[in-house]
Amino acid sequence: MASSSPDEVHVLLVDDDRVTRTVVAGLLRKCRYQVTSVSSGREALAMLASGTEFNLLLTDVMMPDVDGPALLHRVREDPDLHEMPVVMMSSNEHAEVVLNCLRLGAEDYLLKPVTKKAVKHMWAHVWRRKQSNQMVPRFENGAEVLDDDEFDHRMARGSLASAGEHGVVTVPDPDEFSSDGEHSDGDDLSDEDNQTHQREFVAGAAPAREAG
Repeated sequence: MASSSPDEVHVLLVDDDRVTRTVVAGLLRKCRYQVTSVSSGREALAMLASGTEFNLLLTDVMMPDVDGPALLHRVREDPDLHEMPVVMMSSNEHAEVVLNCLRLGAEDYLLKPVTKKAVKHMWAHVWRRKQSNQMVPRFENGAEVLDDDEFDHRMARGSLASAGEHGVVTVPDPDEFSSDGEHSDGDDLSDEDNQTHQREFVAGAAPAREAG
């Protein structure tokens, strides 16, 4: 069953610093999460292998022995655990550290000191993972990318305004409209440019995935 609230989510919290572990566990419980906390990546691996059901892993990045990225990698490589959402936390905000964690498959990266606001909606990562078999909008360069079945379905019910060759649907660029919803004067574009300045919905194309 898809988790739709914090009290349905069991979080495995991993941090080698006792004070941080205590504070973050308290914040999670205030948000109604179920919490189990451990002090090392090696303990976390043992807990994950114990058969206890966890819905989300919240781990520190910098730890001795098995650090956060190594723990994340082990989870993503395990066929029984690879769908578990993993959120990293650290006081290190250097871009290369953040991007490395995201490339390894982390859902999010929280900066310390962690706040209640930061963890309040973490349960949504669990929900998104559970919805992986349902249609989720994908975007490429600001345009929604549809597979062939979804494109045909929307065309059949008239959800897409017009279709050209190869399943391309054109829509007016939102930039052509002012903030109050009125069409802009087009001072910077000729009438011909305004007619051709469009974005495309491309059916059946795979979205380009940017790093990070």
